[in-house]
Amino acid sequence: MKILFLGGKRILGKSVIKKLIQIKGIKIFTLNRTKLEITHRNKNIQYLFGDRYNSEFLKFVLQKFNFDIVFDNNCYNFNDFKKSFNIFKTKKKLFYIFTSSVISYLDFSTIKIEEESVKKRLIKVHKKLPKELSLNKRKIEHFLFNQRKIKFCILKLHNIIGKNDHSNKTSYLKNFNSTSLKKLKIKKDSLLQFAFIEDITNIISILIHRIIKKKKILNVYNIANDPMSYEELIRINLRNKSKKKVLEHSIIENIIVDNSRVKENLKYNYLNNKTVLNKLRKLK
Repeated sequence: MKILFLGGKRILGKSVIKKLIQIKGIKIFTLNRTKLEITHRNKNIQYLFGDRYNSEFLKFVLQKFNFDIVFDNNCYNFNDFKKSFNIFKTKKKLFYIFTSSVISYLDFSTIKIEEESVKKRLIKVHKKLPKELSLNKRKIEHFLFNQRKIKFCILKLHNIIGKNDHSNKTSYLKNFNSTSLKKLKIKKDSLLQFAFIEDITNIISILIHRIIKKKKILNVYNIANDPMSYEELIRINLRNKSKKKVLEHSIIENIIVDNSRVKENLKYNYLNNKTVLNKLRKLK
């Protein structure tokens, strides 16, 4: 089984590749625009060098290596996606995995949380959320659902937290306290949700095994731990002895999605929130 992994430089990409190379019978290929130093290479990964948006190069790569799966973790623009997809669709047996985000549920005036969510109500969206990214991700999702050329799966990831997090979300969760609650004007019974990188990589590993065994794969999975209240978060963090930091709105409250498809279809039980927070506090 050959997997072409697109986008492996940040927290998600690095973590998923590290997990996938442990699966027997899997050969991972990554596509990089610039050549890596020998010391930065992993012997279990085959590195390809070129631009995915160079159509002739991408055609050549797909023809030469005949990949079974393309894991697309670095497509953020619909027009760029279409260029790649027009080449992917020529390989009818190819399975395409697209990483999206919970923000694609939003319409940026008010949002209606999806039908299976914990709370069904309208929520005003924080002005700092990336509108352009959301609209492009949503457009890509709609396109995939309306095409019949290749099999696909969309992974809708909530706030990604964990080791090597390049955002402030992990720090936000580790250091949130009652002072933060007042400063940010958040109600203690408001809910938050996130996706722990360890859970994400475990879920993707299960997904790849199911593809290999040709078991049923759903077209979309929300990946997010169970919702928790800010009151619970503060209570768990009371034992946190680290220096308190001034926090900003790194995670927007009450954006909650249903995670039951992962639990039921992939038979995966998420780590409980207390365990996740304890793991986060051990991170430097």
